[in-house]
Amino acid sequence: MGGEPGGYLPASFGFPPSHWAIDLLARWEAHDSVRRSWAADARDGNSRVLESARLLRAALFHALRTGDPSAAVRYVVDVVECGLCRDVKGAARAITLLLRVRSGGGTAEEMVRTFFDGRLPGSFHEWMTTPYAQADPEPRPLSSEASSLVGMLVERAFRLLEEARRTDGFDSWFMALTRAESVIQVTLYVLQWSMPRMPLGLRAVHGQLSELDAHYSGMVASLRVARAPVMESVVRHSRGLAEVFRAKGDVSGDRFAREALLIPRFLLDEPLTDGWREPGHRTASMLPGPDGLRERLSPEQAVVLAPDDPSSWRELGSLLRGRDAPWAGQVCDHLAGVAAEWAHPPA
Repeated sequence: MGGEPGGYLPASFGFPPSHWAIDLLARWEAHDSVRRSWAADARDGNSRVLESARLLRAALFHALRTGDPSAAVRYVVDVVECGLCRDVKGAARAITLLLRVRSGGGTAEEMVRTFFDGRLPGSFHEWMTTPYAQADPEPRPLSSEASSLVGMLVERAFRLLEEARRTDGFDSWFMALTRAESVIQVTLYVLQWSMPRMPLGLRAVHGQLSELDAHYSGMVASLRVARAPVMESVVRHSRGLAEVFRAKGDVSGDRFAREALLIPRFLLDEPLTDGWREPGHRTASMLPGPDGLRERLSPEQAVVLAPDDPSSWRELGSLLRGRDAPWAGQVCDHLAGVAAEWAHPPA
C-alpha cells in the first residue's frame, strides 16, 4: 500500500487517495479471506498467539527504523488505542515479550535479531516471512527502562479514561471509553505477566484498573438491554456507586470521580440532554439505537450506521453524483455491490 510494515506513513508517501481506493477495492476479496481466517483462528484458540506475532513484526520494524528499541512497545500501545488490535491478550503478550528483551539492554537491531534467531530481515518480503526464534525470550526482572515503559502504559490508560470523562456527547464518550478500556485490559495483563510480585503501589493501581474494567463490562451489558433512553440506566448506576463511596467517607465525591467514574462528572447532577440520551449514528450499530434514527440521518451518516446495507451506499452515490463527483458515485455503487455480496455470499 505504499507504506511500511509498521503502518506509520511519512509526511509525503507518494500514495494518492485515489490509488488507495482502487487498491482497497482490488484487495477486498483477500480481506474477506482474512476475515474468515480470523474467525476460524478465534474458534481454534490461537487468536492471542497469532495477534502477538502480527504485532511483533510491525513493532520490531518500527523500532529498527527509528533506532529506538523502546519504540516497539509504544507502537503496540498506539495500535491498541487506535482500535486496530483484534485481541488485547495478543497485544499484551507482544508487549510482555518486548519488555523481557528490553530488560536485557542492547540496540534496536539486537532486539530484532533476538526475536528472529539472529537474522535481520531486509526486504519487505523478509519482514513478512522470516520465522521467529523457536523459544520465547526468558522471563527476567524488568530493567529501569522496561519499568518506565510499564509506567507509560499505566499513564496512557488513565489519560484515555480522563479524556472519556471530558467528552460532550454519547458517541464521543462511548468511543473514547472503549479506547481507554482496551488499553486498561492490556495494562492489566502486562502487569500480571511482567510483574508477578508487583510493588505495593502497582498492586493498588492494578486493583483500581480491575475495578474499572469490571464496571465497564457491567455498563456495556446494561446498555445492550436497557430501555430507551439507554443512558439513564448508566447514570442511575453511577449515582448509586457514588452513594456507596459517600457512605465510606467520600463526602465531596472526589475519590469516586477519580477512581471509579466512567462518565463525565456533570452527568451525576444534571438532566440528560438529547446528545446524551441515546447512541448516535457512530455507535448505534453496537448498541440499541433510538427508533427512527436511520430516517433522520444524512447519506454520509447512514453509511456509517449501516455499511453492510447496499441501499446506504446507493443513496450516498446518488448524493455524490449530484455534487459533481461521478467517480466517487461509481465507487459507492461498487461498494453497494460488495455489501450485497457480503450479506449473501455465493454458494
